[in-house]
Amino acid sequence: MGAKAGIRGHEIRIPLMQEEVAMNKRTVVKEEIVIKKHAVQGEQVVHADLRKEHVDIDRKGTIDKTTNTRGKKVPGKRSSSS
Repeated sequence: MGAKAGIRGHEIRIPLMQEEVAMNKRTVVKEEIVIKKHAVQGEQVVHADLRKEHVDIDRKGTIDKTTNTRGKKVPGKRSSSS
């Protein structure tokens, strides 16, 4: 535990010991929690709208009926301006 008594020449050294309070803090296991997973399988019927679409129509201006929605000419249709 530390110092030893020693004799050197005409000297004798004797260490004197005293008790001191040492406060230490450390983490120790107090309890243990066990967590497990288990698979669950089941069926459920759900009634819901998965997608909604809303169309806004602007009725101002002229409409070219000779092209389709992708801008390509529709065969057999004539432009209303001709």
